[in-house]
Amino acid sequence: MLVFALAWCRGKPLLIAVPLVLGAFIVEVYLRLWHTSLIWVVLIMVLWAVWDERESLTRPSLQNITAWVFALICLLQLPWTVAAVRFVRTHSTCPARATADPPDVIVFRETTVTPEQLSQLGQAGYVSKQSFCGTPFFPNQPLTPLCMDVVEKQ
Repeated sequence: MLVFALAWCRGKPLLIAVPLVLGAFIVEVYLRLWHTSLIWVVLIMVLWAVWDERESLTRPSLQNITAWVFALICLLQLPWTVAAVRFVRTHSTCPARATADPPDVIVFRETTVTPEQLSQLGQAGYVSKQSFCGTPFFPNQPLTPLCMDVVEKQ
């Protein structure tokens, strides 16, 4: 908030309006973990909006403080990135590849098919053959398995 106030005081209200509106939109509509990368866009726009080439890089200024805060945020992101990469290398996160290896079958996500649809598949001669599960990784959320079921015609 301080960055917005300082940029406003420096006579750049139009430049700061776009990231402010975008940030408000993100918070109101898309504040989900899979959309938080948009916050980086807002931070870069704020840094661009307050940057003044006439400022000295050796003394404290709004642009230098903003750049250092941005660098700190990048450093704080590193542990999560390492954890995510480590998780992806050691766990199955999406069952699609394993599911795609059975030919001539119907593949569906277990939560997208109703019991009525399953009975219709059974009446049409399809039998459940296998279920493939994976666990997508999202930070600060419990691990929730994602399964895809395979049915084949008898």
